[in-house]
Amino acid sequence: MSTIRGAIVQLTGGNVRNSHFYLRDMPWLPQDVIGGANVEEKANRSLSVHFSSGQSVLTDIAGDKMILRERSAVREFFNAIDASEGTRIVVELTSPYELSVSKR
Repeated sequence: MSTIRGAIVQLTGGNVRNSHFYLRDMPWLPQDVIGGANVEEKANRSLSVHFSSGQSVLTDIAGDKMILRERSAVREFFNAIDASEGTRIVVELTSPYELSVSKR
């Protein structure tokens, strides 16, 4: 029986403007999906990220900032939910290498 692990993230204006949200304080994320600061230092494994607005993407986590490296899907998601400063989203690890992201 698997347990869903998750967190609620409140977006800042900078998050929305720069198409990212922080994955800090989420010790349940698999460590092998966290890469370095740039694409040349990509992680060994990827996460399958499913957004409630319909997009899905395979990406790793940029370890210097603890954000999803693939930000175009985040931008599309933010547009779809009309995100603004203060919007809350839910990030859930639904299986070892799958994240679900939705508006709270």
